[in-house]
Amino acid sequence: MSKSASFLYWIVMLFYGILSILFGIWVLNHPAISYIGIAYYLCVMLIIFGAFQMVKSFDNQGTRQWGVKFILGVIYIVIGFCLMAN
Repeated sequence: MSKSASFLYWIVMLFYGILSILFGIWVLNHPAISYIGIAYYLCVMLIIFGAFQMVKSFDNQGTRQWGVKFILGVIYIVIGFCLMAN
């Protein structure tokens, strides 16, 4: 991993951590509304994780399990959208 990719990964993880802390504080201050917020957060995270899983499967096409990773990415995205619809 190059220095710039490592730095970008660190920045993304820092942003995700700060966002998670802010979201946690919000949940403690608004417990009734937080159920809806947590549901949408889970949906968005499933969709994002599914997209990254699909991209990673194309990166690993030479391995045996790239198709399984691609299908799992599709399943995560479908579950995320189904949960968001409900």
